[in-house]
Amino acid sequence: MVATDTDTESVIRYSLDGASLVVTKHGAIVANFSEPWFEIDAELGDVRTSSRIDREVAARVHLRVVATDVAAAVPQTGTATLAVDILDVNDKPPVFGAPWRPDSPQVDVSVMEEAPLGTLVATVTASDPESGIARYEISGSDAQYFEIGERTGNAIWWWWQRHANLVWC
Repeated sequence: MVATDTDTESVIRYSLDGASLVVTKHGAIVANFSEPWFEIDAELGDVRTSSRIDREVAARVHLRVVATDVAAAVPQTGTATLAVDILDVNDKPPVFGAPWRPDSPQVDVSVMEEAPLGTLVATVTASDPESGIARYEISGSDAQYFEIGERTGNAIWWWWQRHANLVWC
């Protein structure tokens, strides 16, 4: 932020006077917001983050910036509002549904040895609390025996083998 004063002897100092409006990502107004997310350089007016910002708490923060001419006989002040949009960072990984568990990230499936190619052997589902699932894929040494629907999570049998382990990474 930069403030100007037409007085020749002005010395401007900046301060933040709290948040005038805080809105969640769903559009709700946050009452009594007191997170110290931002600070301002008193001489330069540069606004910086001062702690970890969490978009789950607020998606838009309006800060009241005060500029004071401290060289005036009676300090003169001006105010402005700085609107800060908090952009989301996908910081939570997808979570697979049962029977997958974080402590046992392997799902075992069995396929009959005479099962025809194209037999559906499993459908995996995952959810992501912050964004959609972009695609599913199978990895590991047994991946060559299967095809998975990138959008559906349907695992299809494509190769003859008695048993295979699908490891969802």
